[in-house]
Amino acid sequence: MKWLTLFTSLLFSILITLNVNAGVEETTRETDTHIIHFNVFNSSFLTPEIAKQYDLKRSNYYAILNIAVHEKGASEDKPIPVLLQGTATNIVQQQQKLEFQEIDEGRAIYYLSTFRINDDDLLTFDIKIRANADSPGYDLSFKRRVYVGP
Repeated sequence: MKWLTLFTSLLFSILITLNVNAGVEETTRETDTHIIHFNVFNSSFLTPEIAKQYDLKRSNYYAILNIAVHEKGASEDKPIPVLLQGTATNIVQQQQKLEFQEIDEGRAIYYLSTFRINDDDLLTFDIKIRANADSPGYDLSFKRRVYVGP
């Protein structure tokens, strides 16, 4: 079972570092104290086993938003748990509320949200990221064009 967890960590690490040529555009934003990594990819990229393990919808008509937040440190950035709320809005202002699932693998913490997509749709993502319920948080807003998988 340890090899499966290791494989899963490796898979998501690879997905985070994929570039635009593979259909995944990874982006990083920095605050004074944190680094936020995020990307959007079609859920059909997942293997059936990974989708089942994490209870994710695997379909050409669903995408996944992946967010990881690291605390800046003197020697090494440290992944931290956060609270997330967000929406994805298309160009005709249809809005989907994003529900995030935390994946904590010790050395990696990331959040996944699966949502329905249409082909060649431009989505605006508005995400509120907070370190805890009392913190003011950080507003992350970005646009991504999504495509129905092959």
